[in-house]
Amino acid sequence: RDCLLSRGLGDVYKRQDVLAAISGPVWVEGVNIHFYHTLTKVTFTFKKVAPVPDEVTIEKIEFQNVGKSGNLAMTEIPTTTTKNGKPKFVWSDVATGKVVSTLTDNKTVTEDATLMGDTFLMLPTDAFSATAKIVVTTNFGDREFLFSDIIAKNPHSWESGEYINYNLTISNETYQLSATPLEWTESPVNVIFDKQYYLKLSQTKVQTAGDGVTVNLLSLIHISEPTRQ
Repeated sequence: RDCLLSRGLGDVYKRQDVLAAISGPVWVEGVNIHFYHTLTKVTFTFKKVAPVPDEVTIEKIEFQNVGKSGNLAMTEIPTTTTKNGKPKFVWSDVATGKVVSTLTDNKTVTEDATLMGDTFLMLPTDAFSATAKIVVTTNFGDREFLFSDIIAKNPHSWESGEYINYNLTISNETYQLSATPLEWTESPVNVIFDKQYYLKLSQTKVQTAGDGVTVNLLSLIHISEPTRQ
């Protein structure tokens, strides 16, 4: 039943989610296992408003002094829940650092609010440090936004299984950053062990959060019967 996961974000934050499930040993009856998201989904939307130069591009999005690696140990799915009723996983031994997304295409800001950059999958936190910040690099230089200032205007935290979108509006005079909670609609996977002989999946396609890739899953996988002594 015990589960220990170690997560180092590095360059994989934008490609990999970490799912968790717990089940006790059952050798006679089938068992249904539900996997839950243990990280927070974070994205960015950009738009420009007059007066503003003709061309504004986003070169880089960077988090500084936020959770970058940690451990998740659990013996059961948490009963404490997020605001949307999802299990609230708590990571320990969290080390902070930088998490960076460098844009190579789709980086021109227009008058229409547009999702840009990678989808971040971040370690949950209830309280950001006083130095935690977002740094956005445009073709005109860097702009820094302290989380303490963002949260003062739009109270929120990073909770497991939840989704936060940061909206940046750019003009000559101001850069305005706000935060909007959204629904994380990608469904974690249910798997069913049918008396330890077969693994049945409750869905045959899963869309990954990071880059929108659809993964085909085999609906029936043979598992050998355990040896009894």
